[in-house]
Amino acid sequence: MKARLETLQKQLALMQEVVSQCQRRVFEDGTLYILWGLLAVVASVLVYVVGVLRFPEGTQIIIWIAVFALPGFVLTYRTIRNRKRHVATFGDKILIRLWLGVWFLLSCLFIFQALPGVPWQIITMIPFSFGLVYFPLALLLDWEPLTVFALLWMGSGAAMLFIPPPLTYFVLDLAILICQVFPGILLKLRFRKQLANAD
Repeated sequence: MKARLETLQKQLALMQEVVSQCQRRVFEDGTLYILWGLLAVVASVLVYVVGVLRFPEGTQIIIWIAVFALPGFVLTYRTIRNRKRHVATFGDKILIRLWLGVWFLLSCLFIFQALPGVPWQIITMIPFSFGLVYFPLALLLDWEPLTVFALLWMGSGAAMLFIPPPLTYFVLDLAILICQVFPGILLKLRFRKQLANAD
């Protein structure tokens, strides 16, 4: 009887830990939103400039790697490493999987766009994929404004379907600033306010 009671207590403690993990708010201070958003816009502007100046086509790929990918991944690694003292919740793990899916999709788009005969509309998958991720993010971060930004991402993708290049890329850059960088700034302010309240 005593052994059975101990087993039940362990099971109850485990269930309480799972519930507690699910109830903890996901850690997000907005840094990576701002970082990736600004890097994307800077790389996009540089690609447009080298296109106007008629640089060789390979220059655009070098810009995306040197300005966007390499600094982005290095700074993301450093940011995540600095957060190691934070205990990852179940929500954090879901969040990581969501963003891994987005970055895999973006990598595929980057490769596909370099192939001949691929329609330019494929770029609209970028805002649609971010919009889809933002819906569960609003729930995981317990921050409803992200739902509005998700709808703005979707609207940007829909608008891009009817706007030919190079204006398409300007719309995407504008969407990145409004739907990625601006929410990142708001998340950073929110995080600082939470820290101040905790003190």
